[in-house]
Amino acid sequence: MPEAEEYTIGWICALTKELIAAKAFLDVLHDPVDNAAINDDNNYTLGRIGKHNVVIADLPYGQYGLVNAAAALKDMTRTFSNLRAVLMVGIGGGVPCTKDIRLGDIVVGSVGRNSGGVIQYDYGRAIQGEEFTVTGHLNQPPMAFLTAMSALHARYEMEGHSIDSNIDEALQKYKRLGKKYKRPEASTDRLYKADFVHEGGEGVVCSNSCGDDKLVHRDERDENENNPSIHCGLIASGNQLMKDALLRDKLASKHGILCFEMEAAGLMNHFQCVVIRGICDYSDSHKNDEWQEYAAMAAAAYTKDLLLQVAPSSVQKEERIEALLGQVNEKVDDIHQMATESSRDIRSLSSSVHDNAISRWLNPADPSVDHNKAREACHSGTGQWLLNNPRYLTWKSQMNSFLWLNGNSGTGKTILSSTVIEDIRNSPLPQLRNCAVLYFYITFTDSQKQSLDAILRSLINQLYRSRQETRHPITLLYSKCGDGSSQATVEQLESTFRDMLSVGGDVFVLIDALDEYQNRSTQRDDLLTWIESFHNEPVNTNLLVTSRPEHDIKTSIETWADSDSIISLKTDNVGRDISDYVRDEVTKSTSFRRWHGHTSTQNDIVNTLTAKADGVFRWVALQLERLKDCINKEEVNTTLQTLPTTLQETYYRVLNELTSIRRKYVIRILQLLAYSDIPMKLEAAVDALAINLIAPPGSRFIMKEPCATDFMIRHGHRMIRQ
Repeated sequence: MPEAEEYTIGWICALTKELIAAKAFLDVLHDPVDNAAINDDNNYTLGRIGKHNVVIADLPYGQYGLVNAAAALKDMTRTFSNLRAVLMVGIGGGVPCTKDIRLGDIVVGSVGRNSGGVIQYDYGRAIQGEEFTVTGHLNQPPMAFLTAMSALHARYEMEGHSIDSNIDEALQKYKRLGKKYKRPEASTDRLYKADFVHEGGEGVVCSNSCGDDKLVHRDERDENENNPSIHCGLIASGNQLMKDALLRDKLASKHGILCFEMEAAGLMNHFQCVVIRGICDYSDSHKNDEWQEYAAMAAAAYTKDLLLQVAPSSVQKEERIEALLGQVNEKVDDIHQMATESSRDIRSLSSSVHDNAISRWLNPADPSVDHNKAREACHSGTGQWLLNNPRYLTWKSQMNSFLWLNGNSGTGKTILSSTVIEDIRNSPLPQLRNCAVLYFYITFTDSQKQSLDAILRSLINQLYRSRQETRHPITLLYSKCGDGSSQATVEQLESTFRDMLSVGGDVFVLIDALDEYQNRSTQRDDLLTWIESFHNEPVNTNLLVTSRPEHDIKTSIETWADSDSIISLKTDNVGRDISDYVRDEVTKSTSFRRWHGHTSTQNDIVNTLTAKADGVFRWVALQLERLKDCINKEEVNTTLQTLPTTLQETYYRVLNELTSIRRKYVIRILQLLAYSDIPMKLEAAVDALAINLIAPPGSRFIMKEPCATDFMIRHGHRMIRQ
């Protein structure tokens, strides 16, 4: 039997099946070691492959991962002080999105993008709102093995390999292994689409529970292709078993990863290590135990071919691993600390990928666009009367309460909604610091924001993103809908939202502009019925809605809400806000700079507009646009004396003031705006004006002149653009 110092190749296995495969390919089996170093707890198998003496160590049963692999190598170098190279051989999960990797194939870690063949994929930090970053790039294999790989793969390319034949030969030698370690039927190699999660519990066979609809079709390999195929590239190593196909593809596409495993990073931080993995599954939820034994045999068979290609003299030129022992001792502690901390990070990223999948499935409308627009339009200091209103203060302080804010068109309900949202978000009250604020702005110009389905999807997504404890109900619904392959009904969304609210703590929900909801009566009734049932739910949720006091809304709400739950935007409520707004415009806006210092004129504008506004902000804003064009005091006085009394009269005047040609264009744009399901962009409006509808075919397009867009911006009346 060779002496301990004659062993130059270390071979580490994490699983018993990997050890069995390694032993099956030894040319000669040596006697067990009888002089192991003190504190060396490894179990060794000694033998020879070609001219290399090899020592195989297997990790303790059930103990795998970076830390245990590093500890095993540390002990190995105590007993076998002349080791020059270490092989990490076994099974791993393939990544089918980057190459045509199939079960039974072999992945060899080789030099990749800024790395030595292995990266540590959970060695990073997940920062909320930012991309998860892989920060561990590990050592490359020894040069002797890189040279041998090049020669071996060239031979494989030209002549093919005999891996399956060598496996059959080994199984003939160890007949008891034949049934379990032979190549499985090709039909059991099932690759599912990345967004399809395994159905049924662990141990349930995919062919019985997952069906064939979500399988990825792949052509059979022909006789001129190596099967199993050998792939060289990046291997990702970490303490987390990769079982998430979406996360797998996300990391793989960014870093060029071919395989995921759990031990190699523990060795390669300071040692030049060769990592060889037989592919037994696709690193997804459809784990396939049936291929593990064969994959281990394939990896071992390739490893033997590689060792036969390596000259012993080349191995002797490599640095002794014992010289790096002190660094390993320190690194084992570092790895353990890193594993504890970064395992949380990879769970966070996995959760983030899943969260994004659910959000994509919900496809919610984004209410923040409307909210930001309302905040930009909000005049500083306005709305304070509402925040001080006793009914509002009661609603804000008592959970399970309801408030209806109603007023005619243009009275600033949307602006007030945004003010309430910010008031709750920024409240110093201790009981409101941890509350969730959900909101939705119904918009008549956007059909995607005019249905109960859209409201529920948006509110659910907001709550899902803001409250970790509310995620189970929507995750369950997502699963019931085939992990996003089908859509949920409104009834399912209603039930799920209630379930989420029941565990979500204190929640405020604000829905603006009920009157802009789809105008078909049955759909409006559905919304009002849901609001009533929502209010009656025994959950810690406060609901505020706004609308014009239209008959159906008013009748419905007043049947179940008491008078203390209703605030009407009367003239006296908003008069001070209007006065402050107008005064700020005429004293500070550059559009009124000709009247800066003319206190009398400024007061006339403020007092007249405030008196005639009848609480309608939009009317005031439109009159200010007209007053901006006045060039002298006489014109200001005339304009103030002839102000239209209503919004409708204001719009009527604008249309009447247009020339006949421009009126034709304005009417066309208004028709398109009235019937379009989505907001019209300026470019689309210009294109619409460039078509002559009554011209004969072939000559209907009017060349758009350079001033066309400028016409829409400058000559389109400000009041029309409102």
